[in-house]
Amino acid sequence: MQPKFTPANSGNAVVKVVLAMVLVLAGVFITFLAVIPLPEANIPEVLEVFVTGQNTDSPLFDENQVVVVADEIPDTLKKAVVAVEDKRFYKHRGIELSSIGRAFMRNLKAGEIVEGGSTITQQLAKNLFLTQDRTLKRKIIEAIYSIKLEMRYSKDEILEMYLNVIYFGHGTYGCEMASRFYFGKPVNQLGLSEAAMLAGIIKGPEIYSPYHNIDLAEQRRIVVLALMARQGDIDPALAEEAKKEKVKLVERPVSVLRNRTPYQPKMFCRFEPCCLRCC
Repeated sequence: MQPKFTPANSGNAVVKVVLAMVLVLAGVFITFLAVIPLPEANIPEVLEVFVTGQNTDSPLFDENQVVVVADEIPDTLKKAVVAVEDKRFYKHRGIELSSIGRAFMRNLKAGEIVEGGSTITQQLAKNLFLTQDRTLKRKIIEAIYSIKLEMRYSKDEILEMYLNVIYFGHGTYGCEMASRFYFGKPVNQLGLSEAAMLAGIIKGPEIYSPYHNIDLAEQRRIVVLALMARQGDIDPALAEEAKKEKVKLVERPVSVLRNRTPYQPKMFCRFEPCCLRCC
């Protein structure tokens, strides 16, 4: 007599399949973690500028990107970015398993990569070493590089590098050039409201740039301020006061905004581990 097929049996089968897939992926990840190095040939020149605070006379810099050292980046901007992009940044070691798990289930249901669950360190790894392809292979390599970055650099150094390479829209990379582009001032002169708006742009520059949609940019700024207050970075009363402020932007002709398209910063590198080229 054959056993009856019940919804409970079906559910158990799905759980077993998912667990098997997780175990396989974990095995692949551990193997790659052991054999894939952080790109040694490219990293020293790029990171030496950030970590040692060299001047910007290097050919790594041009009109779209200027590197600033950690002391020149206001704490309000650092806290705003961490609050909205990766609130557990100072607690994890490069990747967040809970976020990866949620992203995995959503991607499984969608049948494709629709969510990344990226930490700040993962975003840095992607921008320094990888393409923007939304593939499982790239996400695995990204996670590996993230762990290795955390093993080599402190959290403050990683955040400093991140704020110097992340894209802020309109062909502008790094918080210094973004501050000058949007607000007409160096990053060390940013106020709380300006820092919150800048942090809010990172998730989607084409959506949250105030030059694209000022209403969405303002809504995002308010969200960032609320998160900062909730996480104890600023006093709730100060957050409420900042929400009422009107951020003053540099007036720019539409022609200028249209002509500023994303470019490939000179400091970025692309590296494909030989053991994965055939994957």
